[in-house]
Amino acid sequence: MRRLNGRLLASVAAAMLIGGCGGSAAPPPPAAAPSPATRGSGTTPEKRQSETREPTPEDNARALLEEAQRFEKARADRPDLVLAEFQDVIVRHPFTESGRKAASRCVELEASLMEALNREFQVPREAAVKLRNEGRWGDAVAGLRTFLSTATKEILKRRANAEIAFTENEARRLYGEAVKKAREAAKGRAFDEAAALLKTASERSTSEVRDGAARDLVNLDEYRRAGEARKAAEATEAAQNAFGNRAHRLLKRLKERAYAEVVTDLDLAVKDPALAGCKDRLAADRAAVVAAASFWEGVQKNLKARLNQEVALVTAEGKLIRGTLKRIQENGSAIRIEPSPGDVPLESLHPDQILLFAFGRDGLPEQAGASYAAAGMWFFLEGRNDLSRLELATARELGADVEALEAAWRRGFFRSALGK
Repeated sequence: MRRLNGRLLASVAAAMLIGGCGGSAAPPPPAAAPSPATRGSGTTPEKRQSETREPTPEDNARALLEEAQRFEKARADRPDLVLAEFQDVIVRHPFTESGRKAASRCVELEASLMEALNREFQVPREAAVKLRNEGRWGDAVAGLRTFLSTATKEILKRRANAEIAFTENEARRLYGEAVKKAREAAKGRAFDEAAALLKTASERSTSEVRDGAARDLVNLDEYRRAGEARKAAEATEAAQNAFGNRAHRLLKRLKERAYAEVVTDLDLAVKDPALAGCKDRLAADRAAVVAAASFWEGVQKNLKARLNQEVALVTAEGKLIRGTLKRIQENGSAIRIEPSPGDVPLESLHPDQILLFAFGRDGLPEQAGASYAAAGMWFFLEGRNDLSRLELATARELGADVEALEAAWRRGFFRSALGK
């Protein structure tokens, strides 16, 4: 027991010796010596703490802004690329101070870029406007397309395409107005005026308008011809109604050899305003009557020259008649042969026999095309269509002008009256 107490006392004494008297705290341990890496560098612990912290959004924005500013100095010739760099700062850090500075710079760059683009597009646009004011829409589009083929900037290409579209639309609009006016003119049968409107509106316009105008002019011409055909048909019908019965009566008078009377009647018909729509047909019929009259006159002259002479006649059936020609009827449609068979109608004779009477001596020149044309019309008005066709073909081969006679042969009033 005595040994334990001695140990306890020794421990207490040792503790007091270490803690100092009066319970005062022990002095702090000496500071650690600086390491060789930091000795003499001046780096304090506070500074080391600030260097190791994470960068803020403002720091990142500032770094991007500085990078954009450096790029601007290096590539001042490409404002579009510089603008993209500043826009990148705005997109990444829109609510920072550097982002707001980048936005302000973007506004300045966009204004500058737009001004440069305006200057670059000013020349082709002013040229297009000048050509449009002169009505040269096609040239305006061609000039803009030439600029478009050399443009490298997309925005300039878009502007050129927009200007081309505007020019083409205006050309279409103006041509549409001309089409409306031309349609009204065509309704009033002023076809020449309508065609002039279409040509004037398209001749210096775009290729699209010119192609459309070419089709419209073809349609206009077809409409004109259809209208003329309809008008001619109406005039023909009206004239047929007005002259049809007269044509039958006149054809009967031709059978009676009253050629002069029929020519006079046709002259009056040509001058009749009510028959103006068929004036050409009437004129053709008159030419046919005049030709037939000349053929009949040749026949009569040769017959009169053979009075009291021996003649040999061949009938249509091939029968031969011989005798003396004693008399010609007043209208010349029959002759008297003695001693027999008496009166012989000329229409009963063979066509070749009648032609022999018409040609030569005091009649028609035998080798003249006009003589055969006259024969063709005489046979035509006699209802001998096959013979008239043959004689007209011969006349044409000999160089005779048979245009009017063929018109009468094909579509004259006498053709309708003959029913062939």
